Amino acid sequence: MVYNVTNSFDGEGSVVTIFDDDGGVHTFSSGSPIFEDIVSSLTQENFGRVRFLVRRGERIKNEFLSLSDELSIRGNDVYFGDQKLYGKLTQTVIDFYDNGWDMSYLVKFIKKIMSNPSFNSREQLYDFLDLYDFVINEDGNFIAYKGVNKNFTSVHAGYGVVDGFEYEFDHLPNGVGSVVSIPRSLVDDNVNHGCSYGLHVGSWDYATKFSRGATLTVEVNPANVVSVPHDVSHQKIRVSEYKVLDRAEHELSQGEVFVDVKENMLYEMKTYVDNHFNLADFVSSSYNEIYSWVVGSYSFTDEEKFVLDELNEMQNTKNIFGYHVNNLMNLI
Repeated sequence: MVYNVTNSFDGEGSVVTIFDDDGGVHTFSSGSPIFEDIVSSLTQENFGRVRFLVRRGERIKNEFLSLSDELSIRGNDVYFGDQKLYGKLTQTVIDFYDNGWDMSYLVKFIKKIMSNPSFNSREQLYDFLDLYDFVINEDGNFIAYKGVNKNFTSVHAGYGVVDGFEYEFDHLPNGVGSVVSIPRSLVDDNVNHGCSYGLHVGSWDYATKFSRGATLTVEVNPANVVSVPHDVSHQKIRVSEYKVLDRAEHELSQGEVFVDVKENMLYEMKTYVDNHFNLADFVSSSYNEIYSWVVGSYSFTDEEKFVLDELNEMQNTKNIFGYHVNNLMNLI
């Protein structure tokens, strides 16, 4: 395996070019999240590791790009249309791939970022997401945190709309499941204003320090982000809307969100099967008893026999399906 390391064209980093034994040429700049790993492996002549990293990179890129025609990768940068996305996204894509997480979440997330009407808001959101670990849910929204009073009302009083009910000037209720919003035009988009108009959410550290008795997990659509003030080290965000998810006992990880999704999905599947086949359970069990009792004195018509056999087959299907659902639930 032949390779060389040179300075990048802009003089701001290095580029490693690898010529593999199959005639392929692969280039990685120092901005790539796997650059250091590749260079280290090449230096140690661990060419098996290099091949693994290169092939994995190709698989990740192909799978990610297959999710939307609007996505492209140019060098180490990810683009949506002609808009370059923030730097940490590349590492996020790798993390999703390595953990077997659904990358369609990321695509929904990116599309929602791009639907934010303000260029400055998008750029400021990138700053926040680059600095802090964040979690993306199945709807493409991200999870943030909010410190509130112990009775789940906002620490500061102000105007807002909660679940369609308008509060002129009050400590806004933040009950689980509530949607809290204000018109975007009322949210201060000046990053130099620390405490100002808008709904504030932020990182785990920011929310817990600001809390007056409770910390909440909230769901934020990236399109509703207005500004990321410079104070408190970019830890808070002003938004026009968020949804309260639950009381937070600790900072969430991406893996926890996917486990919750799997558990909910499997629970719903099992509940559906149980409910859907209740009638089949009754009729099928009755059929076995009735048939053995009347078989000598009554003959079922072909149509009746067909219906009862179908119900019996439904029962068998339910038992098989329920067995597999239970096995899946035991795996998570």
